[in-house]
Amino acid sequence: MGIVNLLVEADWSLSLSEVVETAMELLKVTDAVGREKIQQAFAEFMKLRVKNYLDTTRYDVVDAVIGDVDDICAVTLKAAAVEQFLKVPDAVKTIQSFVRVANIARKTNSAQINTELMTLDAEQVLYRAFEAVKVAAEELITKKDFIGALDILKKLSAPIDGYFDAVMVMDENLDVRANRLAQLKAVDDLLSKIADFKAIVS
Repeated sequence: MGIVNLLVEADWSLSLSEVVETAMELLKVTDAVGREKIQQAFAEFMKLRVKNYLDTTRYDVVDAVIGDVDDICAVTLKAAAVEQFLKVPDAVKTIQSFVRVANIARKTNSAQINTELMTLDAEQVLYRAFEAVKVAAEELITKKDFIGALDILKKLSAPIDGYFDAVMVMDENLDVRANRLAQLKAVDDLLSKIADFKAIVS
């Protein structure tokens, strides 16, 4: 049985980086730069092993979930959840909505939202929809119920589309612009806990 199979079946409470840290402590690796290089090398090694393990999964789905392999079990469950989600009605449309958010959200690093700067109905509709699903989705993600989380998060699709139909994100008012970008960043941060949906090929 391969190393990935063992890690998936074990579903350890320790992350891969914690396991590597423990190994380096036992081996008395003290150089900070060296430790960082070992962590990076091991992560890249495990990405290749996980891709091999998921060889029957759609390649774009693998690309969407492989960004962080610190929790191997979670990566495999995310892949299964996204692949299953792609089979439901309107899945492609929903993912296109998620991608629209991601493409704009990367223009900022801040997810700090000021509701007082939301002057348009579409902004408030998306904000309320996001707040309505955020806690439940995060709880399901923590439990590794990614199928359940996606079922909740798909409710954001219509508010997202309505937002882009009515809102000029890059407003001339810099405070309004920053707030709109932050709102989209908050949504994207939540979606990214499951996958990088930009990697999905429609």
